[in-house]
Amino acid sequence: MKKEDPQKQFPLEWFYSDIFHNAIVDKVHEDEKLHWMLGISALVMSLTLTTMRAGFTLENLGFVIIFFSSLMAFLLSLFIFELPEFCRKIPHSYKSIMYYSSHKKMSADEFAEKLKKIRTQEDISDQYAYNVANLVNRNSHLKSVLVKWPVYILFFGIIIGVVCIVLFGGVGLIPAASAVHS
Repeated sequence: MKKEDPQKQFPLEWFYSDIFHNAIVDKVHEDEKLHWMLGISALVMSLTLTTMRAGFTLENLGFVIIFFSSLMAFLLSLFIFELPEFCRKIPHSYKSIMYYSSHKKMSADEFAEKLKKIRTQEDISDQYAYNVANLVNRNSHLKSVLVKWPVYILFFGIIIGVVCIVLFGGVGLIPAASAVHS
């Protein structure tokens, strides 16, 4: 039997492959945003933690605000990175037999019956569409909506913290800034 040349694949297979690839790339892109957010908020937390050694005073109120906003951004990013099951439930997700949750409670005979019902190219296309829609709706879209919140929390926390530092004279707590003022 002659092996088919991969360069001569059916164009519909390329189209399906591109759709799936784009969905995976979007998911990876959202995960990268979360990785950056985790790193930046952890760095900000560690930098502000060193200025809060002396305890909580009015002078270091800005640093406390920045620390807690970066802590909230960090924890929210962790939450978004691996969303709990109740956040990912989409009603149509169980129409696809490629989706694990749709067949994990089925017996082998029930699963075989579902597979036998897929006979035409249109049935295969429907199953593929359900699977890609699950991937996009459960991961990429939901993460892209939620990933903005840690950014907003950290941004506004830093802005409010810097304003408090300027207003309440917390600049003297930074070693380099206090050397300049001396």
